[in-house]
This record gives sequence, structure tokens and C-alpha cells, in this order.
Amino acid sequence: MESKYFIRTFGCQMNKHDSELISGTLSSNGFFETNKIEDADIIIFNTCSVREKAEDRVFKQLDILKKMKKNNPEKIIGISGCIPQRCPEDIMMRAPHVNLIFGPGYIYELPYMIKELKNGEPIVVKVGFKGGQKLETDIENRKRVREFSAWIAIMRGCDNYCSYCIVPYVRGREWSRSAKDILKEARKLVDEGVIEFTLLGQNVNSYRDGDFDFPELLRNVNNIPGLERIRFVTSHPKDFSEKLVDVIADCEKVCEHINLPVQSGSDRILKMMNRKYSTGDYLSKVEYLKKKVPDVSITTDMIVGFPGEEEKDFNGTLDLIRKVEYDGIFGFVYSPRPGTKAEELNDDVPHEIKIERLQKLIQLQRTYSLRNNEKMLGRSVEVLIEKRSKKDPKMICGRTRTNKVVNFKGDLSLRGKLLNVKITDFGPNSLIGVLED
Repeated sequence: MESKYFIRTFGCQMNKHDSELISGTLSSNGFFETNKIEDADIIIFNTCSVREKAEDRVFKQLDILKKMKKNNPEKIIGISGCIPQRCPEDIMMRAPHVNLIFGPGYIYELPYMIKELKNGEPIVVKVGFKGGQKLETDIENRKRVREFSAWIAIMRGCDNYCSYCIVPYVRGREWSRSAKDILKEARKLVDEGVIEFTLLGQNVNSYRDGDFDFPELLRNVNNIPGLERIRFVTSHPKDFSEKLVDVIADCEKVCEHINLPVQSGSDRILKMMNRKYSTGDYLSKVEYLKKKVPDVSITTDMIVGFPGEEEKDFNGTLDLIRKVEYDGIFGFVYSPRPGTKAEELNDDVPHEIKIERLQKLIQLQRTYSLRNNEKMLGRSVEVLIEKRSKKDPKMICGRTRTNKVVNFKGDLSLRGKLLNVKITDFGPNSLIGVLED
């Protein structure tokens, strides 16, 4: 009888990419994917540990599986990603029905771990960082969610050690893939029909293979015939150079959307966060970007309620929003993460004040999101069709080069095509249009 697996992914694009590798590894070893968790012989939750709320959500969903495991003791319940890297002991204590615990560096050992469990091992734990960790050198072993769009991990880990961030502790130090391997994978994916890449890394701007840096990598990927669009995440502002902006402006396939996480508009808080730039530095980079790429869409990440954040610090964040006029913001309430430097600080901003500040931030940003989207009215934009619209089942949706979601009437058979759509209406989070002939 065939063995079935089910994967649920929590967190960022890197986690989604890792889930593709997990799925590909299992599929190439004789397992079959199911979208019904109750039918699966192997259940894997690929997890995020960036915020406490994300971890709590995982453990709540793991609790639901207790009865399933009790009724079928042979079922393998696994947890992968960042939580195992941070606290494998907590998993064994809080979710003793989980019998497979592994970090991102052990994805390719998954078939051997499963074999150990089937041979009678009660629990298998594989965490930590492996020297020369295998990345995507074996590009056969992945199962992509979209046939026309693909993530390519160009590096892993982070050396920045922002005081609030757990990533260096769960993902390790920076480790760049060779440019040769990346370009080989990119060309192969284009041969398979991929027209859009998203280059992934905790800080893509610090990518380096000898003298080959990230701007050079972008130029080389841009030259691949058949490719239509290039995106990348995440960019640390301290490494966001004029050289990189010049390449973005010169390379016609690099999309005009940049997520440039600022985190705070207060120089005092930025220093406590160990971000290594000031608001003045950040605004200078934004000014140069807007000058070189006039239609660029800029989004950012912001944390409110960092330890010691006073009203004047928060007002600095609001002022920064007014100056940049972002297209969108991913706003978060600060929560201390075990092992980080910020955990040693007094988390002295009351929770109700954090929530109030987040609401103010979201309300102000909504003004600029609406204003920027209103500018799109009447324009014809290129849209890569992705899926059926959540707004209306009779509609389909896709993304512009500036990463704006556009909903319009059309058939799902258009999925994966680049089409021109005229914008007829807008909201703060998406656009509405009509397909042009």
C-alpha cells in the first residue's frame, strides 16, 4: 500500500521553499502527497520561530494531532524548520506525540530518518548546523507549488545579529551558494517553463561567491533567455548599495518592487536593535532608489513596542512612513525571543500600548496604500496570472511587476500567462481591472 504524506508550512518564503524540498525528497523516494491530513501516514509541520505568536500557533495545531496519533500509533508526526533548531526539548515536552524532529540542514536525510522510525526507533532528532550544508545542489529533489514561478535559495543564514532576531540562531551563519550552481538551476527551471524567479536569502544583499556579489548575480540571471521576471527577498538596508540600485534600474527583468525592512523610525531604537544604519542613511537610499527607478513600489517591515520605545520614538516611525510613502507595511508587535540580546532588556512597553501603536501605524499606512493604488487608475499593467481570486470566485488574480494584486474576470486556464490588464478600481490591498484584448 502506498505511503502518503502531508506538509503544512508556517512562516516565510524560505520555509515555503524548504517545504518544496521536503515534498520533492519524499516524492522521489516513493511517497505520495495528500491534501487531507487525516489520510497521511507522515505529517510534517514546517515551522517558523521568528515570533512567539507563530510558535504558539504551531503547538496549538500539534495538539489537535494527539488523538490522530493515539488512534494510529504507526503514524509519523514530524516538525521541521526553525522551532526544532531553537528548542527540540520543548517539542518533546509539549508535544510528546511528535516522533520526528529535524532542522533545515537535514531535509535530504529525511528518507533515512523515516526508515529509522519504521525500524522501531521511538523518536528521531536531527538538529544543528552541518558543515558545508547541502543546499539545492540536487535540484531534481524539489516539488514546486507553481509550474511558472520558482524560488531559488541563493544563500542561507545571517551574520547581522539584530538584537531582536532569532534567525542567526536557528538558521546559522551566512553561507552562499556558488554562482555556477545558482545559474545552472535557473537555466534548468526556465527550460521547465518557469518565467519568474524569486531569489531567496535572509540577506540577499550580502551574497558573495569570491568576487561575485549580488548585483553581478542579478545581471547574470537577467541574461537568461526565456526568463521574464526576477524578484528577491530579503534586503538589509545597510547593504542596499547604489551599485545594486543601478543594476535594478539597468536590468529589464528585475521587477520594480523592493521590500526594504526599516523596523523603526527612531535612531535610538535602531541602535538598540543593532541595525547598523540611521534613518538618514535609510532615507538617502530610498531617495536614490526612487530617482533611478521612478515607478518603484517600496514595502517594509516595522516593529512597534521594542523595549524602551517612547512616544517620541514611535512618532519618528510615523514620520518615516510619511516621508517614504510606502506601498505596504508588514507591521508587528515586539515579542522577546529566547537567546537574543533584546531578551535581556526590560520589555517595558505595555501590551495595550503596543496594540494601540500598531493600529495607528496600520491606519496611517492605509492612507498611503490607497493613495498609491489610486495612481494606478486607468493604467494598463502587465499581470502574471496566479490563481482564482479570493474576492470573487468568478474572478482570477495575479501580480504586477510592482507586486500589486490585481483581480479581474477571466478563466483559470490563463494561469501562468503574462497579460495586460486595465485598472478600473482600487482598495488599500489590491486592484480591480479588466483584461485588455
